[in-house]
Amino acid sequence: MKPEELDDLYELFDAVIEDRLTPEQAETLEQRVLGDRAVRRLYVEYMHQNASMLWWMGASPVFDGAKPDATATLRAVANEPFGDEDEERETPPFRQRMLKRGASYAAMLAFGLLLGVVMTLSGPSGQKTTVPGTSTVAELVVANGCKWDSATVSTVEGARLTAGRLHLAEGLARVRFDSGAEVALEAPAELEIISSMACVLHSGRLLANVPPQAKGFVVDTPKAKLIDHGTEFGVSVDADGEAGVLVFDGIVDVEHRATGEKKRMVTGKGVHVDAATLTEIELKDGEEVGETGRDHKGKTVRKQDGTYQVRITSAQGKGKDAYVQSGERTDHTSDILLLIKNDGNDKRKNAYLRKGYVGLDLSSLEGLDLRDARLTLTAQPSGYGFAATMPDSIFSVYGLVDESLDGWNEDALRWDNAPGNGPGGAGVDPEKVVKLGTFVVPRNVQHGAFSIEGPELVEFLNRDTNGIGTFLLVRDTTGPSQCLVHGFANKYHPTAMPPTLTVTIAGEEK
Repeated sequence: MKPEELDDLYELFDAVIEDRLTPEQAETLEQRVLGDRAVRRLYVEYMHQNASMLWWMGASPVFDGAKPDATATLRAVANEPFGDEDEERETPPFRQRMLKRGASYAAMLAFGLLLGVVMTLSGPSGQKTTVPGTSTVAELVVANGCKWDSATVSTVEGARLTAGRLHLAEGLARVRFDSGAEVALEAPAELEIISSMACVLHSGRLLANVPPQAKGFVVDTPKAKLIDHGTEFGVSVDADGEAGVLVFDGIVDVEHRATGEKKRMVTGKGVHVDAATLTEIELKDGEEVGETGRDHKGKTVRKQDGTYQVRITSAQGKGKDAYVQSGERTDHTSDILLLIKNDGNDKRKNAYLRKGYVGLDLSSLEGLDLRDARLTLTAQPSGYGFAATMPDSIFSVYGLVDESLDGWNEDALRWDNAPGNGPGGAGVDPEKVVKLGTFVVPRNVQHGAFSIEGPELVEFLNRDTNGIGTFLLVRDTTGPSQCLVHGFANKYHPTAMPPTLTVTIAGEEK
């Protein structure tokens, strides 16, 4: 722990001892003590030092009015082991601070704070929300790149977790329960850990993998209870508490919380849960059912090195963008995104593979000295498939060299007539396209700008003779049928930038 962090904590501890803790400080200390084992240990050590002085001076701490269950929780927290005996750690400078005080009410106030924390977390009529304790039931095995809105348990990767809540704002986190069950949580989402055999998904999406030894693992949602029988399944809960459940392998029992209705879902099946009913749905390509927008104008930027930059988007001039998909489905589409998917199974009849097409109006570049170029795509969540099934994903961008095919219509573009298309999720026609570059989207990222640049792109632009450049986007990385469908903003997206070409040109702007 950093020195400045220790100083902040000591200031809060001192405020407790000196009976000057403000409501805001109390709330901060409550969150720190309950949410971080190291802070909890430090708190108990610090207060123990003060309590020892109190006893030494002949005073007797008073501790009344605690409910039996609350008192038990406090004792459990206070008696929590501090760590391994041989663990090397810096000894905080308690003694110097202790000598600055006379008699104190340390023991009473220390236990009083913990009692207040526990009793605050007790709901009406004795009902309790989850109170983190000393018995850990799970481990946060992956939290790389995650951002958290709040949590009552540790959010450090590798941390052991007690019962408590995790509110994931960004990224992809993975929790492994001691029973062997594992859930991947996709932001934004809120998960409550109940025990090694149960959790509650209050909102968001998770992918659960339950081995045979964890048969009976429960995922609760606001409107339904899911009991697993050794399987892999996905759950999505929206803002109204309605849920979609998809079983990828095995059996899941679904019980409606309000009506008591039950359904047993098997591999390839799913169910939609609303306030009144359970409605069976077919598992379509492993995806869960998850407007037009502003005009994006080009922009010219002058630089000090005698060059200037021109920005061209698919929303300008003769610009266009679209995606194609194999199969004949009409759902799981998007009007504002280019959808990209490759599950590696082009032989399956309904392997809904997807590739993106971007056409840019290059007429403004005619006769100019192009020095550099960058093509940028803006990732946005599609709401289809599960990010937890994918590793880091490699994307390739190709340029269409057969200019006779540049006249494609974005409304009429289909898998069978798409220029330069080839078999499979990443296949292209090598006689009609040239590879311009690749980029990687990390597995826990569904937002952000991703680009290709370099001499291959500049050469492709310089070879243009008809004022139109067509780019083909594919995902080289494959996944299972329920894998994530990546999305990139198209020219109709209301907020995100569409496909954008930034070109550096020598000389003065014409």
